[in-house]
Amino acid sequence: MQERERVEAEFHRRVARQHLFVQQSLQKYTHLLTSIQKLYDPEPGAMTNQVKAAAELLRSQGVLMFALQWTPRVPRAQRAGFEAELRRAGAPDAMIREFTANGQ
Repeated sequence: MQERERVEAEFHRRVARQHLFVQQSLQKYTHLLTSIQKLYDPEPGAMTNQVKAAAELLRSQGVLMFALQWTPRVPRAQRAGFEAELRRAGAPDAMIREFTANGQ
């Protein structure tokens, strides 16, 4: 009977540790996702700074990422002005690229 009690105690200890890990991870990602959600800003200059700040926050939290991209929807009538604003904000080659159905 002692062996069974020892196994059950070990099981409960491991479950509690795993539960704490999952709970902490979910809280961290909820915070990070909330921060990312607040990034939307139609001004490209401000957006660049906010994306950089969000990327730093994610890195500081140990989140491994390959890219963080902001892609707003820009009406055709505002395209030229938007591209010009991106260039003024520090992206000299900025332009909106349109892809075909096959991704080219």
